[in-house]
Amino acid sequence: MIKDLLKRTFIYDIVIAFRRMVMICSYHINPKRYISNCYKKKMRGKKVDWKNPTDLNEKIQWLKLYSDTSKWTKLADKLLVREYIENCGLKNILVPLFGVFTNAKDIDFDKLPESFVLKTNHGSGDTMIINDKTLINKEEIIKTLNNNLKHKFGYECGEPHYFPIKPVIIAERLLINDDSKISSSIIDYKFWCFNGKARYVFVCSNRTKYNTDIMVYDTRWAPYPEYCKNTSHYKIGTPIPKPGNLETMIQISERLSSDFPEVRVDLYSSERRIYFGELTFTSMGGFMNYFSQEFLNILGEYTNI
Repeated sequence: MIKDLLKRTFIYDIVIAFRRMVMICSYHINPKRYISNCYKKKMRGKKVDWKNPTDLNEKIQWLKLYSDTSKWTKLADKLLVREYIENCGLKNILVPLFGVFTNAKDIDFDKLPESFVLKTNHGSGDTMIINDKTLINKEEIIKTLNNNLKHKFGYECGEPHYFPIKPVIIAERLLINDDSKISSSIIDYKFWCFNGKARYVFVCSNRTKYNTDIMVYDTRWAPYPEYCKNTSHYKIGTPIPKPGNLETMIQISERLSSDFPEVRVDLYSSERRIYFGELTFTSMGGFMNYFSQEFLNILGEYTNI
């Protein structure tokens, strides 16, 4: 029985590896056709209007293929972006870094604090939150992290700026959730910026593995629940109080986004301080199905290509 299970696991791994090879080859043979097929599949039959892209999703597809994305690679790298933040005079918003590893086996858990965060610099959704290291399964964590290192992130949604990133593991401080009465998880403030101007704030709260509450606000903190849609992973939340440091977060977002036609600047607020999360140029790969068409059109109008 054990041999049968191992055999099925091996076969499963082979099938997955083959599918990924086909996906990678398909992209490099014809990137435009590959992205078009992904878009049609993920957006329920809708096709990309390459000649006249209108909403933000379509314009992200266009930017992937036809704009200069050379700067995106470094800034999408969760390790190398730290240099950019420092050069912008914002070193104080960087989350303290405990270590960088090319192999999870090199992590010395004894030298890490009781709580911390582990993640790769090139992936998305693979953050491991360690609240108490005495309760963890080190072997399982090492296995998962090394598998994440092997993942060629970016091909699923045709995001070529991720391809050159050299994968590493980052150990960072775990930020404290100051707003536990409002959200069960630390609140993620995502500022949508266009040519250095913040226009809207996309807020994620009560985040779990399977569900996240979402809400859209303008920069005066007026909520727009009608701009959000319920999906299998996201649901429209209730408005939350305006953060006391909103104006400072807006200023930071605009400084970091000044050189780009469109970028999402993700920030956190913890212990009365603002911390940097990441810069995202192709949010959800440009397949955002949790926004209304009206909102996608509005964001598209702000995106100059």
